[in-house]
Amino acid sequence: MKQKVSRIIVMALILAMTLTVVGCGKKFDNLDEFVASDEMQTELETVKESLAGSGMSVDIKADGEKLIYAYTLDQQVDPTGMAESLEAAMDQQKDAFIQVAEELKKEVKVDNPVVVVQYLNNDGSEIFSKEYAPE
Repeated sequence: MKQKVSRIIVMALILAMTLTVVGCGKKFDNLDEFVASDEMQTELETVKESLAGSGMSVDIKADGEKLIYAYTLDQQVDPTGMAESLEAAMDQQKDAFIQVAEELKKEVKVDNPVVVVQYLNNDGSEIFSKEYAPE
């Protein structure tokens, strides 16, 4: 299970870092506009294709000042053991997600952006979720 958790965390980091550097010099009015932009959608499609066959899929959505990365596992897992492993691994990578939230302030007209990373079972039930804000 640790190998699976490590792979999930690495993919989350790659996606987060990739999608925040797509800025085209324009400052978006809100996160909905940012997520819907051609640049973000092109990057998201590329990442989705790279995840094919990995055992998970990803979606990105905006909710107010929150940018949500939702990773859905193809197979149902016991959330108890997986949540603890994910929390420990995510705590080690928190600086990367905080940096993503800081970059959002440069790309989008938001005062308090928050990056949310969610891991979901294939039935939509939450395994783990964590929020990251700029420091």
